[in-house]
Amino acid sequence: MRNRILLFALTAVLCTGSMSFTKPADETCKGKFTLAWVYKGVYELFDYESKCHVWIDGKDMGETTASKCTVPNHADYKLKKGTHKIKVVSWVLYNDKWEEFNTANMYIMDAVYEGEFTLKKSGTLDLTFDLDQEKVQNGFK
Repeated sequence: MRNRILLFALTAVLCTGSMSFTKPADETCKGKFTLAWVYKGVYELFDYESKCHVWIDGKDMGETTASKCTVPNHADYKLKKGTHKIKVVSWVLYNDKWEEFNTANMYIMDAVYEGEFTLKKSGTLDLTFDLDQEKVQNGFK
């Protein structure tokens, strides 16, 4: 009798545990998305503090932390797995005032990126605001 109760309890534990492992994936599963950026071709005199303002799928995700333009920086986000649209606008601190890095503010280029990426488990979007080539280089991995 004792062996039957022990066997029953063990079977119940194993079945319960195995059921949790075979649970279907939830559509709201989150993945880790990292936005990384740096400026290239910046003269030392103009190595201002910079930050990015980020929108994902039209939702304002806020501003990132600030660092010197030539210091690589990043921000992490938890997102649903799948395809997302992103917009990134870089800002710089000039004369104690934050302003967009764009031609309207007399900079050499518009430091803006808009695109799409597909997030699986995790992924990183690398942006280089290349002042020498006057373009935003990007890569998703």
